[in-house]
Amino acid sequence: MTQTEMRDSVILHVMPFPREESHYTRNKNNKEFLSPDLNISRLHKAYKIQNPDSNVSLQFYRRTFLKYFPTLSFRRPRTDTCMTCDRLHMIGKDIRIVGLNAIKEKELHLRKADKAKTMMYYNMKDAQEPNSDMLVLCMDLEKVLFVPRLTHCQMYYSRQLSVYNLYLHVGDTRKSYMCVRHEGVVSRGANEICSSFLKVVTSRITTKKNIQMWCDNCAGQNKNKMLVFVMFYLVATGWFESIECLFLVSGHSFMPCDQDFAMIEKRKKRVSSMVPSELKEMIEASKLNNPFEVVDIEDGDIVDLNLTANRFLNTTKMAANRDEIERETVEQSQSRKWLEPRRYLLTASNFGQVISSRPDTGCEGILKSMLYSPDLDTRAMEYGREHEQDAKKDLELALGIEIKECGLYIDSNNVFLGATPDGLIGHDTLVEVKCPFSAADMDPEEAILNKKITFWKINKKKKK
Repeated sequence: MTQTEMRDSVILHVMPFPREESHYTRNKNNKEFLSPDLNISRLHKAYKIQNPDSNVSLQFYRRTFLKYFPTLSFRRPRTDTCMTCDRLHMIGKDIRIVGLNAIKEKELHLRKADKAKTMMYYNMKDAQEPNSDMLVLCMDLEKVLFVPRLTHCQMYYSRQLSVYNLYLHVGDTRKSYMCVRHEGVVSRGANEICSSFLKVVTSRITTKKNIQMWCDNCAGQNKNKMLVFVMFYLVATGWFESIECLFLVSGHSFMPCDQDFAMIEKRKKRVSSMVPSELKEMIEASKLNNPFEVVDIEDGDIVDLNLTANRFLNTTKMAANRDEIERETVEQSQSRKWLEPRRYLLTASNFGQVISSRPDTGCEGILKSMLYSPDLDTRAMEYGREHEQDAKKDLELALGIEIKECGLYIDSNNVFLGATPDGLIGHDTLVEVKCPFSAADMDPEEAILNKKITFWKINKKKKK
């Protein structure tokens, strides 16, 4: 066969293989993919079976393939594809209007994914600047590892020991921490994950005071009360000034963690780990430059966060019982049911302190005032309770209206916000009564002039 005939035969052999387009990116590069089970060596073997008399070598086949099929590649195994992209891609093939809508929806979905990844990339670059006070952290859980790793057929029928690896990657230093523990010590629940996170950030990541954490959308792993409580705890106790948790778009959550997991998988194919300690050594040896640091997670490192988180962050129950809470707290400060839920809410009593706090202001005092009930038996509080009803009756007579008693209201959208008006007028007016004890022996004009009542002023013509 001549060179031309050999080239043509290779091209004719490659052409019939089924291929598909990528729909996980917005880039329009005409890239097509063959089956992930194929490679050039396997294609050449198939060619030799089909053409046993041909003298086309593997090198010639490779050169021809790369030259005449520059946009053709081999797809990676589909271990983590985007369900939304798959669904919209199939609907988008419909020529009717529903297909056009799916194409637009998919474009928006991919734009959001690109924006999130770009934001994470630039935030990591900014965190590497010498004057940056932000630490960018990526957190992910690797798929379950098993020991012992043997290949004889009997192992497929035997129960292996599961080993869990929680990965934390520090973007500015590019340091990686692997929290490794096996199922005989701890399980793989949210409590164990949050405890591992707590151990690493308090013992190894304390160089900066502000953290931006990137995660995927696994609800049980990253979207739970325990992780929120840990972040509150770290800020309230002064470990960090702020912690921001951001999530990549589901199906497009590729992070530095995934690259390092691939290095571990590559090393795992060459090394057979028999026990967890050997698996840890294998992980440490997977990366020579800036190697992974393995953090042992023992039973004593696991903190029972579930009970505490449910106690302090039980907002779901409050949101579901909003109307019941309002009815049962009409007596306000005289009701125990009024005092308890206020510990978990931002109300008018503490909102001003929170919103006006500087980034460098400690929050211990605010938290203490929220979590522990204030003294409601002071002389000033007693004076206010004695005269509140008199003030509301005078207002009813002056305006010819009826003031309805009410209890604690919880916002339906932001369940951390609450308010207790002193009364309601109709459906759109609140009543707030102020009886300052410091002005008890003064008339209104005298109290205003002496600035005992600061929300009024007097001009020359009339009072306002």
